[in-house]
Amino acid sequence: MNARVRELVGSVLRYGYYAAMYTGLRALYNRARGARRPLDPRVRAVTRVRLGDTPLRARFHARPRPRAGSPRVHFCLASLRMQEPPLAGWLYRALCATSHFGDGHVEVALYLEGDVATLYAYRNIARANARRLGLERVADRLRLRRERESRRALRVVADALASCGYSVGHAPAEECIELSTDTRLLPLTSRAATLRGLRRKYASSCAAFAAG
Repeated sequence: MNARVRELVGSVLRYGYYAAMYTGLRALYNRARGARRPLDPRVRAVTRVRLGDTPLRARFHARPRPRAGSPRVHFCLASLRMQEPPLAGWLYRALCATSHFGDGHVEVALYLEGDVATLYAYRNIARANARRLGLERVADRLRLRRERESRRALRVVADALASCGYSVGHAPAEECIELSTDTRLLPLTSRAATLRGLRRKYASSCAAFAAG
C-alpha cells in the first residue's frame, strides 16, 4: 500500500472515528462491550472523589483489551465529571457524551492485575473535544485546575484505588503510548512529531507520579 492510499485510509478511519465520537455512537458501543466484562466490585464502589475543592462523580468502566495489552490483566477507565459544571447543563452533558463511555469530563485509563493497579493515560476529554469544535472559551472553562491538572487527577484516582486495597503505579512512557494510541488515527505527515510529543508527555507524567 503506497503512502497516498495509506493516508486516504487513515483519513477515512479518523473522520469515521470522530463522527462516532460526536454522535455518541462510540459511547454506546463501548458501554455494550464493557457490560459483558468483569470489574472488581471494589472499583465499582468508587462513586465520588475530590480534586482540590472540586467534588467529582466517579464511575469505573470495564473495557476491552487494547491490541498491545496483556491478556492477564483487566483494563478499565475511570470517568470523572463535575457535580456543578461551570457552563449550561445541556452543553456540559453533550460534551461529556462525547467521552469513551458517555459520562466523562476527565478520564483515567488503567489496568488491574490482582491487587495492583497501573495507570497509563489521562485526558480532559470534554475540554479537548470542545476545542476541536472551536469552542475555545468553553474549553477554557473546562479546566479543572490551571496547573498540574493531569498530575493531580492521576493522584486522586490513585488514592481512591489505594483506599480499595490496591497498590498503584504508573506505566512507563512507551507502554502508555502502546496502550492508549491508535497510530492509524494519526496523520502520516505529523505522526512522528506526535509520537515524540507523547513520549515527552508520558515520561513527565510517570516521573511526576513517582515523585508524589
